[in-house]
Amino acid sequence: AKCRPTKMERYRKMSSYKNGTLPSRCLWSLVFGLTLSIFGCQLADNSIRGQVNASTDPGPLQVSSLTNAIYPGENLTLAVSGGKPPYQYALIEGSGNISPTTGVFTANNTLGENTVRVTDASGASVDLVIYTDPKKLLGDSDVSINFGSGMQIETDTLWIFALDIDNDGNMDLVSQNKTSGQTQVYASYPYVNIHPFGNTDTIKEIRMGNSFFDWKKYFLNTDTGSVIDLESYFTPADAIYFPEVTDDSLYILFLADISGDGRRLFMLPTDGSSGPVSLNNSNFTPGDHTHEFKLTPDQTKVVYSSNQDGHSGYSELFVVDLSNPTVVTPLSADIGSGGPRVTNLPNSFRISPDGQKVVFSGNESTYCDLFSANIDGTNHVKLKTGSGNTYDPLSSMIFKSDSTSVIFTGDFEVSSRDDLFTATIGNAGSGVRINQVGDAGGFLLYYGSSPAYVLSGDIYTFTIGSYDSLVAVTSTTASLQFQSMKFSPNLMKFSVLGITAGVYELYVSDYGVAGGTKMHANLPSHASVASNYNWLSNSSGVIYMADVAINGRYQLFFAPTDASGEVDLTENLLIDGSVSDHYLLSDDRIIFIANPENGKAQSLYIMNPDGTGLKKLSGRTTHDGEQITALEIAADELSLHYKSDRFVDGVYQLYELAIPAP
Repeated sequence: AKCRPTKMERYRKMSSYKNGTLPSRCLWSLVFGLTLSIFGCQLADNSIRGQVNASTDPGPLQVSSLTNAIYPGENLTLAVSGGKPPYQYALIEGSGNISPTTGVFTANNTLGENTVRVTDASGASVDLVIYTDPKKLLGDSDVSINFGSGMQIETDTLWIFALDIDNDGNMDLVSQNKTSGQTQVYASYPYVNIHPFGNTDTIKEIRMGNSFFDWKKYFLNTDTGSVIDLESYFTPADAIYFPEVTDDSLYILFLADISGDGRRLFMLPTDGSSGPVSLNNSNFTPGDHTHEFKLTPDQTKVVYSSNQDGHSGYSELFVVDLSNPTVVTPLSADIGSGGPRVTNLPNSFRISPDGQKVVFSGNESTYCDLFSANIDGTNHVKLKTGSGNTYDPLSSMIFKSDSTSVIFTGDFEVSSRDDLFTATIGNAGSGVRINQVGDAGGFLLYYGSSPAYVLSGDIYTFTIGSYDSLVAVTSTTASLQFQSMKFSPNLMKFSVLGITAGVYELYVSDYGVAGGTKMHANLPSHASVASNYNWLSNSSGVIYMADVAINGRYQLFFAPTDASGEVDLTENLLIDGSVSDHYLLSDDRIIFIANPENGKAQSLYIMNPDGTGLKKLSGRTTHDGEQITALEIAADELSLHYKSDRFVDGVYQLYELAIPAP
């Protein structure tokens, strides 16, 4: 049946056009017409059907969202209008998930561009691009973190920043909880720098003051939120030297010059339970001096040198158990009973890796000798009798990892001639010169159980306790200016970076075998290798960067240990750009920073050590000047964080992203 208006309905319709104004006519026509079309006809089956006029057409299919970018793990609901419902949703490019019926998109950990397609019942479709961006560690704040180092550090639960969070011109010391995002401001100074070394998870060394040239050391206890000022415990404030935090974060040890007293060694509980506790003995008198201290590897004891027992200002070694700081035990033999006058200069004594022995230099009569003693002050032994230096013969000293032997250089035999020696700890007179006189003047390197001796650019290995056992294991064809050395994980080979003919070259050698091979055999002789190179975990080769054209642009290479030829890992990525840094994961995958085109934005990438599996990690780029710096990989290698001026040129913020599984 067809619906037709009655004569009266047609009359009313015309009348409304005649008598009304144009807007009212149009509106009345629309409403009246709809009323008629919906309610003006009842069909034989007693059902009511509507017919939408052209003036109410919903229009073309459209899709939108509140934002076009979200962080990993976040949801975004799409808003759809027009077209013919119901709508279906599908992800046609990218990653993440979208509900096919509700249009809720969930971002996963893969950054970049995702394309969602919405299709209506008629088959019409429209696409929408959604970006998954790296998470900002300061939320959506526009506060800029300085480009350089010393601006942030992390604990298991907190990020700690140095930044001007309130834009008042001063730097603020701020923490942010990694889970809740809650922030706390601890202090504000014109200059704030977070010292990157010597920190524990809960105690952080902070440098704060008026400028880079005018600051003091503070310590932040992240458990209590307190800022510890060591100088505040002394009146007037005195100089503080060499503060060191124990690994368990319970104590800070430091030297302090006390006006009218001397330089003492103190221990300060970090929980604020007491003030500084002096670790010097009761013989300490005004003017006495504590020169140096070292903690044992297990952090339970401290060994220090001091002249606190008199003896005309000469020093001895003492040991204190931190759990009983009032008991000070002499470690070296008493000077008054013929013991040695311990050298006062830095690094004049060392503690063995097992924490049970101490080796030190000292003078019993005319020349300095080398001694060993147990950590409890027993078993005093002279390892090497000196005949060359009267005060400070030691140049360097290292222990074997099993604490049985010591390797050292110094002018023990002839003044101003540094020789290489080894000695067995606890064995009197076991000190032996290793080198011939003509091979004096080198320095020590040591990795695990493999010592090495560097002389005139070449690397030598040797046998502990055996005279004239040096073996030149590099012997390069040109004079090599030594820069660095790294052992392979299996300690069977090592790589050496040095300068020859003005460029950096990389060589590989077998430990203890004469000769050395240039690893990047096929590169031009002028190619220059960067200093950050890394061995693969299976010791099969080295990952390194090289500037082949000497134009400041680096490519990433793999070189096998057999020097069969290097592989350019970035050949298919770089156009005329450069790799600026790289990092090796424990599974040998490589994370690196590169700008494929010169002058364009930097991005983060990951690949396998053979060059396969290349992926871009950092997602989209928003401007050509983007730079990435300060990249750090989490200990569990599940995530990384970095600084970037991602959205605004020169405004650096800290970002975090997940490292994909292999």
